[in-house]
Amino acid sequence: MFENHANKIRRSAWIKGIGFLLVTCGLWIHGPALAQGVPGQGTPASAPGIASIDPDDEQIGAPEPYVYSARGLRDPFTLPPQASPEAGKKSILELTPLSDFQLLGIVWTQKGPYARVATQDGTGYTVRRGTRIGQSGGVIRKITRDRVIVEEWDTNVFGEKVRVETVLALRPEEVNP
Repeated sequence: MFENHANKIRRSAWIKGIGFLLVTCGLWIHGPALAQGVPGQGTPASAPGIASIDPDDEQIGAPEPYVYSARGLRDPFTLPPQASPEAGKKSILELTPLSDFQLLGIVWTQKGPYARVATQDGTGYTVRRGTRIGQSGGVIRKITRDRVIVEEWDTNVFGEKVRVETVLALRPEEVNP
């Protein structure tokens, strides 16, 4: 019983395959005739929504030749422009740990306050609001009459970024921790 059923399935597959080949070959043989509108072969103009193809039509023809223009493009045989060598360099203020700085004094001008800080070796630097200072990417956020407030971003034990404010005071003993 099962052998008879398997034979029917094989025979059905053969019939479908042969029918597919016949249809495909018929379209392949008659396809060019359909495209050129040969009478008796079913012209494309007789099909609804399909326009006829006229070989004398001026719109159809060889496409315009492509013309390459390198205007506005960089030369592919030269190296791409690099950032300036000083773009990646850090200043001495950014390479020194924030704990090594001591606030020496604060000066107020018409342009705003300036602070004078020194490293442990005695080298002095003039800084103002927005100056980068310290190895942790600190930025001076505020200068008051007796202190400089530096804002740094640190990562806590949970991997979250937290803001840390460090105070450089003229009289460090007066700073509350």
